[in-house]
Amino acid sequence: MSEIKEMWANEAFMAKVEWLNEKLNKEPDPTWIKILLGTNVKYLPIERIEWLLIDIFGKFHYEVKSVAVSDGSVYCVVRVHYYNPVLDCWEWVDGVGASPLVADVKEMAMALALPAAKTFAVKDAVEPLGKIFGKDLNRADMIAYDGMKKDNTEVTKKIIAAFTKYKGPDKKAVGDKLMTAVKEGWTEEKIAELSKKLKVA
Repeated sequence: MSEIKEMWANEAFMAKVEWLNEKLNKEPDPTWIKILLGTNVKYLPIERIEWLLIDIFGKFHYEVKSVAVSDGSVYCVVRVHYYNPVLDCWEWVDGVGASPLVADVKEMAMALALPAAKTFAVKDAVEPLGKIFGKDLNRADMIAYDGMKKDNTEVTKKIIAAFTKYKGPDKKAVGDKLMTAVKEGWTEEKIAELSKKLKVA
């Protein structure tokens, strides 16, 4: 008890703790929030998550702890290391993510599913840190995974299949857009853009 009293007696330290808690538990800007296509699932894009990690903690890095394939899906466990500026030390949180393999594009299935699984794992890891990371939007990993399965429509499969046959000089740029769509969710705009580019009916 004396340690707790001593801690609260340190006004300068507690002011820093309150500052960090306020930052972490601030509601995310509504313009940051996306909706996974075909669902009511809300999420923050991975680039926003990474920006917040830098903005709040200054330093962070990922560590992929394990990857497994089971029942047609890729599972990934990620440890997110971040620097706590108040405690002046490194801390970490773990998260798990999953993404289904697309059976009819076997040559690209792992390349598409693994980054998505890693992204879900990172989001799952940092969400408990506070509302600013989407803590109260959804319990993201299983919901996002279910959402991806619901969004695994014929048009999505056709887009991925068409990309494997695409010979255009901008194939890398198109591939980057495809990977973004996989990691962030298939928005209607992204589906329309890729469908037009890849001539998907």
